[in-house]
Amino acid sequence: MTGTQDDAQETDGPQIRIAIIGDSISTFHGFLPSDSKGYDGEKYSCFYPRGDVKSVKNTWWYKTAALLGIDVNNITNCSWSGSRVTGDSASTANAYAGCSSRRISDLSFKGYDPDFIICYISCNDWASNVPIGNWSDTDNIPEEGTVSTLREAYALMLHKAKKAFPESTVICLTNLEDTKRDKTPGWPSNNTNGISVEEWNENIKDVSEILGCHTIDLKDSGINYNNVTSYTVDDGLHPNNAGMTLIANQVAKEIKSLLYTQVDE
Repeated sequence: MTGTQDDAQETDGPQIRIAIIGDSISTFHGFLPSDSKGYDGEKYSCFYPRGDVKSVKNTWWYKTAALLGIDVNNITNCSWSGSRVTGDSASTANAYAGCSSRRISDLSFKGYDPDFIICYISCNDWASNVPIGNWSDTDNIPEEGTVSTLREAYALMLHKAKKAFPESTVICLTNLEDTKRDKTPGWPSNNTNGISVEEWNENIKDVSEILGCHTIDLKDSGINYNNVTSYTVDDGLHPNNAGMTLIANQVAKEIKSLLYTQVDE
């Protein structure tokens, strides 16, 4: 069963708009920019539906919207299966790289600016042994072009998102433990270069903080190295329906907290 826009349900909730920069974990057939009429860029690659994630209602972002009372039609899902943060940042036709100009511009493909931009991407950079890099200076944003290190690409992605949508709140999600692509026996998940998911996530949190963004650490979702296979459709990488629920519960809780904070301010 594949999803279509007909699977989406309108709610009576707040007119909050969310856009996602993601990889395969956030994809669903029929709900990507290139699935819509009028899209003039290269087609996004898709992973879901898969396993018991058979409907768009089983995705973490749909569940998050339902928990917050947000109309799912107010979500622009710019997720590309297999994509990385790194790549050709200057591309205006291909949105593969999370830091690409096309991925950033696609965040407003539905014709409105998002209130929240959620970045849930970089697990494929980790699995592909992308170097971490050393960016840490807001006065020296990385230059456009082929960006091949995590910190530089992640910083450029966040900088471009904030510049394009200055009124948006940008949220970065850390990666789950990845036992499917772990190169060492037992905890922690390490890539071939010996970089653990935890160390990788610390760099995401650091870049996010430097650029004034919010971070949601999914290690607090209830999914960990010891149980991740029970919450995935493929022994340790892509969440199943139960895993999607745990992610959604945490993301919705954090966004609620941010909304209350913004109201108080």
